[in-house]
Amino acid sequence: MNTKNVYRVKRKKGELPNWFPNDFLLNEGGEVCNPNHPNPNWKNKKVKLTKEEFSMYMLIKNTETELRYFSQFYPKSDLIKMNDWFVLGLRWFRTTNPKGYMRLLD
Repeated sequence: MNTKNVYRVKRKKGELPNWFPNDFLLNEGGEVCNPNHPNPNWKNKKVKLTKEEFSMYMLIKNTETELRYFSQFYPKSDLIKMNDWFVLGLRWFRTTNPKGYMRLLD
C-alpha cells in the first residue's frame, strides 16, 4: 500500500477512509484517557470520541500491541499491512481530532 497517495480522495471530516477494515468499526463512541501522558495536566483526562474516532483509536492501539508483542507470529505481508494501518491511522487521527491526538496518542 502506498501511504503517500491514500488521502487524495476528498472526504468529509471524520469520515473513515476506504482502507479502514470493517471488522474494527464500532457502533458507538466513547471516552478514553491516557494515564501515562507525560503532561500532568492531561494525565487521566477523558477525551470524548465519536464512533469513527473511537474505532480508529482502537485500530491504532490494537495494531500497536500486535506489532510490539506478537510480531513473531505473523507473516511479513501481514506485518507490513498492520504497519500501514498504524501509520495511516495516526495520520487520520491527527488531522481529524488534533486535540484528541495530542492527549491520547502523541
